[in-house]
Amino acid sequence: MEAKIKKPKKKFDAIKVMREIRDKMSLEIMTMTYEEERAFLDKLLSKDEMANSTYMLTDEKYLAIEESQKQFKNGQFLKSDKADKEIDELLGR
Repeated sequence: MEAKIKKPKKKFDAIKVMREIRDKMSLEIMTMTYEEERAFLDKLLSKDEMANSTYMLTDEKYLAIEESQKQFKNGQFLKSDKADKEIDELLGR
């Protein structure tokens, strides 16, 4: 009898994401002239456009988010009424 190895589920599949980006870009530029394509890519790579794109997290921030997700799943969070009470106590209300 062959043992089955259970692989952990990937949280982020870089290859899949890169393929999706490539396919989306290919659809957008397939009918463009060279000049239109060049302008499109220049705009896409410009600083202003990059500033409005997806925010890239540092490893430290990514780990903090993972930790908070684990805490939430384990019920380690405050409900709003308790959080409000603690805030009021901190503020001396």
